[in-house]
Amino acid sequence: MYQYTMSTYVCGFVEISSLDEADLTTEGAWQSCLDIGSLGLGLGAESEILFGATKHKLEWVPLAQNRGLPPNLGALTSHAAKDVLADQTGWGFTYITYEEIEQVDWRAYPTAELDGSTYGWGLLFRLMQTLDSGSKHQRLVVWFEWF
Repeated sequence: MYQYTMSTYVCGFVEISSLDEADLTTEGAWQSCLDIGSLGLGLGAESEILFGATKHKLEWVPLAQNRGLPPNLGALTSHAAKDVLADQTGWGFTYITYEEIEQVDWRAYPTAELDGSTYGWGLLFRLMQTLDSGSKHQRLVVWFEWF
């Protein structure tokens, strides 16, 4: 008999907006920019720190746990989230701004691995840093799915 285990992945999108802060709640303010599904973001120290996605008790309060979906999702993000909700394959919908991610002192979390140059959280944060130079606002909209 074979034992199968399901892997949990962090899914979602990086969204960007060039509008002023006061206009971020208007319809069409956010654009889906990057589907993070191809980056292979599994559960680990990074997802625990940011979103509290873990199977064990944490010694800290996650930055962006269970915030729900933000208002005015970009079109691709909205479509993907609706599909996941309809299929009941995802949970833990939340989001975090790039500004919040920038404030994390990653040295305080020695198990976080941010040096991946071709995949993972390190690549995601470098991509967001690059996008930061061209857009006023960024947010990472995520949920968790079994595969």
